[in-house]
Amino acid sequence: MRGHVCSDKSILGYFKAHGHTDAYNTFLSTLQTSTPGFSGPEASHSEMLEKKWSSIIRMNKKIMDLEAQCSALREDVEAAGKGGKKPDQSAVLPREPAKHVLKGHRDGVRAVKFHPVYNLVATCSEDATIKVWCVKRAQPAYSQPPMSASRRLCLR
Repeated sequence: MRGHVCSDKSILGYFKAHGHTDAYNTFLSTLQTSTPGFSGPEASHSEMLEKKWSSIIRMNKKIMDLEAQCSALREDVEAAGKGGKKPDQSAVLPREPAKHVLKGHRDGVRAVKFHPVYNLVATCSEDATIKVWCVKRAQPAYSQPPMSASRRLCLR
């Protein structure tokens, strides 16, 4: 019941603060007859209604934003089950100029693997060498010498 009385006082405070004297007097007399011992609004109640409404508006905006995000995520999930949306290749593929050029193999590179945690890249080349590169320095951190022909056949 306390929240109801507080709301009534907030409405009365709003009417009084904005000069709605007829509405204030009518609502006050209605409350005094229906609620024995009801007193008028206090100074703290004058802005409470406006604060509540502005918080409701903010919450509605947040709800709308979250619903839009949820809808976009649902579309992504549905598209993933149907083969997925094809990403825009311009956003996925690297662009010129290259950040680093890794030089050191004498022949074409066959495979590249990125370490999931550390800034390391491993490359394997047609010249039968394996190099582990430090991405930040763009220099080899480790180099495996060329392997024999029989070991190369095992790696393919």
